[in-house]
Amino acid sequence: MERDIWLNKPYGEVIDYIMKNYHKYISNQLKDLSKLTTTIMRVHGLDHEELFEVHRLFHTIQINMVQHAIRQETRIFPVIKRYSIRPIEELLDKAIKEIKDYQGKEDNTVELLNKLEAITNNYTAPQDGCVTYDRTYELLKELHENIISHLEFEDEILFKRLLEEKK
Repeated sequence: MERDIWLNKPYGEVIDYIMKNYHKYISNQLKDLSKLTTTIMRVHGLDHEELFEVHRLFHTIQINMVQHAIRQETRIFPVIKRYSIRPIEELLDKAIKEIKDYQGKEDNTVELLNKLEAITNNYTAPQDGCVTYDRTYELLKELHENIISHLEFEDEILFKRLLEEKK
């Protein structure tokens, strides 16, 4: 599995990978989808009441993911990077505390993604939708997959490894 190559990479490389391939990529997706979900709600909302809920769910997910990235980039990742350079127990403890604090504040993004998937009929645009409607649903599906992959990567590759070092 491709993720296995990350199991023994230096923490700094893992973090750089997460930031480049997930945080930056998802941030760009969120910006594009913010405009698109608003557009299809305005254009098709009269005939498709569910688009108001799609819009609300998406924007709640957007807020969660922006806060997720900021918390990690300003609180968690810097401590982990310092620990990787200077592997002392004090820094490991601080990194683990930051991870546990973060996990304790975890939002409901996965639940919201599942609701979004259900309300969009697995991201299938209706027959009377336009090209923008179709594209929005394609991008929402891609975002869903990227967020799940992102969260799993962080939990299974980065955080799990740090937590196991303490054992």
